[in-house]
Amino acid sequence: GLLDARSVRRKVGRPYHVYRLSNKGHELFPQRYVRLNNLLIREIKDQFSSDQVTELFRNVVERVFAEHRPALAGLNFEERLDYLVRLLGEEGFLASWEKSNGGYQLTEYSCPYYSVGQEHSEVCGFDKQLMIKVLDTQVSQHSCMLDGDSACQFTIDISSIAN
Repeated sequence: GLLDARSVRRKVGRPYHVYRLSNKGHELFPQRYVRLNNLLIREIKDQFSSDQVTELFRNVVERVFAEHRPALAGLNFEERLDYLVRLLGEEGFLASWEKSNGGYQLTEYSCPYYSVGQEHSEVCGFDKQLMIKVLDTQVSQHSCMLDGDSACQFTIDISSIAN
């Protein structure tokens, strides 16, 4: 799964194969995304007020949510939780949810923004804001990997869930 191959036909002679790294293969090589992301966010923070930076992050959440809004139509709350876990997975989080006394608990065991979040804590709110949009209810965070916790944990009070 590290390489993609395709056959190329020529007008004359036998076809030959062209190989290239797959997405999985590219992941084996050093990435400089964290450095670039840190530089970009630092530049944004230098040029805009903190309210404008907050608004930029809200707009990113809204853009991601807008892509998924049609798929959420008609889903009950637990189906939305399932969808949210898949969506967070697409964004690079490893997450799960479980029903608890008085509500639900969502746990993220990994964070794709951890390295960037150490320098720019603003990115830490992306997932929580996405949860609020997808679930259409308030979400309380009570642990965070950036604070040294082993996971990020969120609680949804059953009384806050819109019917």
